Amino acid sequence: MSFTIANVFGGTFSSIRKGFIPLLIVTLLLYLGPNLLVTLGLRFGMGVNLGTLAAFQGKALAVTIAASLVMYFLVFVHISAVTEITVLTGTDQPVNLGTILRHGVVNAIPIFVIYLLCGIGWMIGSLFLLVPGFIFGTIFSLVIPVYVAERSGIFKAFGRSRTLTKGRRWGVFGFWCLIVVIFYILMLAIEMPIIMPIMRQAMQAQTTGPSPADFMPPLPMLVLLTIAGSLASVIFLMINATVYNCLRFEKERYTGLNVEKIFE
Repeated sequence: MSFTIANVFGGTFSSIRKGFIPLLIVTLLLYLGPNLLVTLGLRFGMGVNLGTLAAFQGKALAVTIAASLVMYFLVFVHISAVTEITVLTGTDQPVNLGTILRHGVVNAIPIFVIYLLCGIGWMIGSLFLLVPGFIFGTIFSLVIPVYVAERSGIFKAFGRSRTLTKGRRWGVFGFWCLIVVIFYILMLAIEMPIIMPIMRQAMQAQTTGPSPADFMPPLPMLVLLTIAGSLASVIFLMINATVYNCLRFEKERYTGLNVEKIFE
C-alpha cells in the first residue's frame, strides 16, 4: 500500500471498520466523555461556560485550571491510543485495548513535548513569510505516529519523520492541503447552522443586558459541537497514522508482520 490519496483514504476507512469498537471506547473514555463532563459540570454546577471569561474568574478559576489539566492529559493519551489503533489495524495486527491504554499513559508527556517542539518550530518558521513553517510542518508531520509506533525517543522520531517524508514531501504537503480544505468545508457545513444562532443571540444579549462573553449556548448545541470536534480529531489522527503506514510500506515494505513487534 504505497502513498497515494486513494490508499490513504482507503486505509483510514479500513482502520475505522476494523477498529471501530476500540476507537469508540477510547474516544468516549478519553476525549468526548471528559469534555462533556467538564463542560456540563461547569455550566450546571457553577453557571459558567468553558471558554468564556467567566470560567477564569472567581471560584470557577481553580476548577477550570484543574479540569483543563486533566483534560489535556487525557487528550494526549487519546492521541497515542488512536494512533496506535490505526497503525495496528492498518497492518492487520491484533488490538489489545488494555495495552494501548497503558502505552497512552506512558506516551502522554512525550507527546506533549513533541507538540510543544512542533509548535515552537512552526511559530519560528511562520515569522519568515510562513514558507519555512510549511516546510517544517511537512517534514515533521509524522513525528507522532513514528514515536507511538516505533518507540524510538522524541528526537529520533523527528529524524525518522524526516527520513520517511524525504522524496515525497510535495505529495505529503499537497495531500494535507486537500485534507484541510475538505475538513474546513465539512466543519462549516456542520457547525455553521449551530454557531449562527448562538452568534445572533449573543449579539442580542449585548443590547439587552448580559455580556455576550458570558452567553451560554443551548445544551444540544454544546453537545453537537463537542461531538463534531471529537470526530474531526479522531479522523485527523487516523489519516496521519495511515500516511505513516503508507510511506513506511512504500519505502520499507513494512506490513506489521515482517518486522519485530514494536508494541510489545
